Amino acid sequence: MLLSVYRMAHNLHRAGTCYGGVAVAAIIVLLMQFTAFKLLPLPRQTDYLVQHGRFLAALHQDSFDLQLFACHDFYAEMWRVQGEEQVLFIHIFQNPDCLFHYLEKIILPGI
Repeated sequence: MLLSVYRMAHNLHRAGTCYGGVAVAAIIVLLMQFTAFKLLPLPRQTDYLVQHGRFLAALHQDSFDLQLFACHDFYAEMWRVQGEEQVLFIHIFQNPDCLFHYLEKIILPGI
């Protein structure tokens, strides 16, 4: 159901439609919680993180570059082959214990 609402809001946004003075883009941001994000295809997940996620840290693991983002009620790791632009996959999680490897590298804005 959330994915249907997301698609409808996305289509309205692309058409430039607003409702009650609130841009539909804002509605999309509010709807994108863990479950809805998980259902999106990889290119849409990537676009959404770049536009709406908060970058926290970067990490190199073996031959991969990882970028950590915070986004609403979840965290997301964007995985790429080192030096390449194409995103291989995005690992999303809600358990803060999974942030252990990033603790020394997390960038907190304003501190």
